[in-house]
Amino acid sequence: KSITTRPNGIQYISEWKENKLVGYPMTLDKNKRTKPPRSTANAKMMATVIPADLTKWTVKEDVEDLPLEHFQRIKLGFEKLDDNASGSLSTGELNAIWGKGSQSMLRKLDTDGNGTVELDEIFAAWYPRVPSYTINRYMQQDIHPRTLLRLRGMLAGRIHEHKQGYLQLVGVNTVDEIADFPLKLAQLQAAHFRIGGEKFTLAMFESAKIKCEEDDGPYFGEILETAYPNVPRATLERYEMTEIPQDDYTAIREAFYKLSNNESYLQLDRFEEAQEAYRNRVYIKNVAKRKGEAPDLPPCANYLEETALEGFFLWYPFWKLGSINLSVPLLKDVDQFDRKVEGMVTLPQILRFCFCNVTCKILQELIAFGGSTKSKSRTKCDCFICTIDQGV
Repeated sequence: KSITTRPNGIQYISEWKENKLVGYPMTLDKNKRTKPPRSTANAKMMATVIPADLTKWTVKEDVEDLPLEHFQRIKLGFEKLDDNASGSLSTGELNAIWGKGSQSMLRKLDTDGNGTVELDEIFAAWYPRVPSYTINRYMQQDIHPRTLLRLRGMLAGRIHEHKQGYLQLVGVNTVDEIADFPLKLAQLQAAHFRIGGEKFTLAMFESAKIKCEEDDGPYFGEILETAYPNVPRATLERYEMTEIPQDDYTAIREAFYKLSNNESYLQLDRFEEAQEAYRNRVYIKNVAKRKGEAPDLPPCANYLEETALEGFFLWYPFWKLGSINLSVPLLKDVDQFDRKVEGMVTLPQILRFCFCNVTCKILQELIAFGGSTKSKSRTKCDCFICTIDQGV
């Protein structure tokens, strides 16, 4: 007998006799699966990377692919200068860096004309030949369900979003219909080095292939890991799940009602207020550190402020919701994707967005036609997500 592990964690057991396959591969029960070792290269790099000195960094005219280490160094250097963790450098912060030349530097970097400089504008100025979509991918902590479906559809050889196209790949969970297809170089070349409309270069293909433990890869997991290197591993693994693990659902549900103060929805404006309080605390700590004093932090006003954690980007704290890192940007994405009442997000809405490979008719409808802000009726669905009891 032999066990085959796909990058999504699903394992199959095959029985062989005299070097011939006997019967069809069977899915191995979850409690009997073993997790293969995963690369920790990104985590090790993050632990050793040195913040860049933005006053000495020069324009890289000859660079077309942004090295991940450069991204991390500039990000950390930017955060050191961003005193109030706002995600932008103000006039005062620019003066501290470039002195009298700050106004000319502001005009050079501030491409959107809002009077401040954001991290993506730094990258755009110093790496003029690196496409904006590459920078955007590096900035992402979550991937939109429609993007995921296009990527999966291309791998499966599907070219249509409706009928027998991409939507048929949502929630595929049987061996006969397995949607875990390897990416072939010839296939990538024929698509002009694009996967579902997303640029995927030869260098990215080679990098993904190295990550793959099987010779015929890379598969969906390695492609996502390569294209979106800063998306947490737990998030990437969720995108391949065809059902929500019971223990994770229990943790998500418990955390949801604590964060919502036992309401059936999360209010976006409350999280934005908690985010501002978190940023204010970061600012107080930074000022105190420069003075060599202990920070005089104000008391937390509520549970949201108490439980806010430092995120990948200093200016975006997050809240643990089981395996989900819940942030203001994620809540906004969910609200726009699956809107019922603007600014209010329910547990099923979060689960549809974060577990977007679970079979759900409403999820398919949302992916196909976009959020239904004006629609008063939806397809009826009796899946696990749609039948969740929203009572506390």
